[in-house]
Amino acid sequence: MARVGSMDAAYFVGRRELLEWLNSTLALKLRKVEETANGAVACQLMDCIAPGTVALSRVNFDARSEYDMINNYKLLQAAFQKAGVDKPIEVNKLVRAKYQDNLEFMQWFKALYDSRNPVDGYDPTAARKQRPAPAAKPPKPRKQPARHPKKHSAANSGTLPPPPPPPLPSGQQHTRKQQQQKTRRQEPPPDEEDLEALEAERDFYFNKLRDIERFLQSRDRALSADVLADRVFAILYEKRRDDPPPTDALSPVPEALDDESGTSPLAESGTLL
Repeated sequence: MARVGSMDAAYFVGRRELLEWLNSTLALKLRKVEETANGAVACQLMDCIAPGTVALSRVNFDARSEYDMINNYKLLQAAFQKAGVDKPIEVNKLVRAKYQDNLEFMQWFKALYDSRNPVDGYDPTAARKQRPAPAAKPPKPRKQPARHPKKHSAANSGTLPPPPPPPLPSGQQHTRKQQQQKTRRQEPPPDEEDLEALEAERDFYFNKLRDIERFLQSRDRALSADVLADRVFAILYEKRRDDPPPTDALSPVPEALDDESGTSPLAESGTLL
């Protein structure tokens, strides 16, 4: 096969003319030279120039990944060896889809194509259909039903479970519901003394919080932290007025705690500390 020199006329073919040649020769619709970067076009050109050198059934015409592109160029390199074509393929440059690299490679292929008579009546569309049929998927294994351990029945243990109680007649069921409702109505109401004791307990501790609030609002700013803590603890541990005074009582809350209104701003707003 004739060698293609660097000064061959094909290297001076423009982009538009080159695309028209590729589309008419291989029945394609290429719009850019970069679309030849995956190596599939070059493989089919080689099949047109030297039939039988390329296994088109193994060419991935839809190659997008670099791995698939490299596989196409491996098939092309093997075809060059079969046809005696001495042409190194710069795969690393071509797969990057750079315009100049792929343009020069397709120009070289046109010079190779023009250097010898291609196959008469070559049908590129039929040649591309020589793709292998997809392998049939093996049938999915049928799922075996899960085997559950047998429950230990009462028959195996030699004893039978007690039978369920027989349902009551409808009349007796209605009578039982009436007795239950009557029992609920006869329950005594809550003891008023207990409610009063709970309310008194609540008011007692609420008043402590109110006293602490009023004291903090009207306290002397010069009081030390220790004195302030003592006054607060005195309020917290103050007994009820009707309780006997403790022997170790702390200093009482100053009278300045009570204001004229006797009402805490927080108590009025419903907010505690």
